[in-house]
Amino acid sequence: MAELPSYYYDFSDRVKLNAALAVAQLGAAGFNLSMRLVQVQNVSRFVFPFVQNCVAFLVLAPVAYFVEKDRRPDLRFSTICRLFILGSIGVVINQVNYVTSPTYMPASIISAIENLTPAFTFILATSCWLEEVNLRRLDGQAKVAGILVSVSGAVLMSLYQGPAIMRNGILRSVLQPTRGEMSTISVTDPNRDLEMLLPVRSEAWQLGAISLIGSVSLSVYLILQVPILTRYPAPLSVAAFACLFGALELAVLAAMFEHDPSKWAFTSGPQVFTVLYAGFIATGLVVGTQAWGTYRGGPVIVAAYQPLKAVAITLLGLVFLKNAVLHLGSLIGGVLVVSGIGLVVWGREEQRRMAVIAPSEESGSERYWGID
Repeated sequence: MAELPSYYYDFSDRVKLNAALAVAQLGAAGFNLSMRLVQVQNVSRFVFPFVQNCVAFLVLAPVAYFVEKDRRPDLRFSTICRLFILGSIGVVINQVNYVTSPTYMPASIISAIENLTPAFTFILATSCWLEEVNLRRLDGQAKVAGILVSVSGAVLMSLYQGPAIMRNGILRSVLQPTRGEMSTISVTDPNRDLEMLLPVRSEAWQLGAISLIGSVSLSVYLILQVPILTRYPAPLSVAAFACLFGALELAVLAAMFEHDPSKWAFTSGPQVFTVLYAGFIATGLVVGTQAWGTYRGGPVIVAAYQPLKAVAITLLGLVFLKNAVLHLGSLIGGVLVVSGIGLVVWGREEQRRMAVIAPSEESGSERYWGID
């Protein structure tokens, strides 16, 4: 198999990759926070992501055009079909599931299942020979341990509170609800307040598969980017096309199922802000960064940063939510998440170091696509 990409031998580029993936999760956490503070139950599960992806496409398309115009190959019909499938899985299934799941399940369970994405991605990547896992070597052990520790920490943050160790937010958000709308907000469960805004049915514990579909679809979305980027090595363009095809599909679904005009209306300033933020940051920035990160470092390193969103939500909650409470479970889980990501990154670094020292003895190295 091929060696590690040359990108991994440049320290500054490796720093940029990891920093960009961390910033993307911070942006996704901001969207989660805004969803908690804004009344969203009257907005359609198809209309909201439709507008969200329209905004994201308008952001990504001009950036992709100017940044990648010199290296973007001709767009073939087979590539268009692959991009359509990518938009169906990564945009339609994943985002509609994200909006719909709270109707059927407790938000704590949704958050825990969502954070299984790194494990699913790791399994798929190793099965498809996109990631080396040599358990006889320290780098392979570190990557496996890092995924497990990170996922465990994120799940712990969702399902376990423990005693409170810090109270009261430091700042108030401009979207902060009034005292009558929301009393005390706990940051142990990043999605707990959303349960107050969206109805949860009694069958919640029997419908975990709904949220599981979203987690698996994100993993499949990251893996499917690999063959597409092999043929079409323009990650920002791939992200823009995924948003475009996803928006077109969502428009058809919204026209079919949403005949109530009120479902198409964003009736308040906070709702408009939320959908614009979702388009610019939660989709434009995040999807674009994920595509670029997959192109430069592979799907596993992108997915490994997914649990960092739970940590970012907790930190943002302490800053922006009035009466926020930090519990021991959040603190322990956050430490585990950061430690797990560190192990994955270190495993990559160790694999790079071993490839430099003994390239002739390397067996089962990672194979990447179209890099430099």
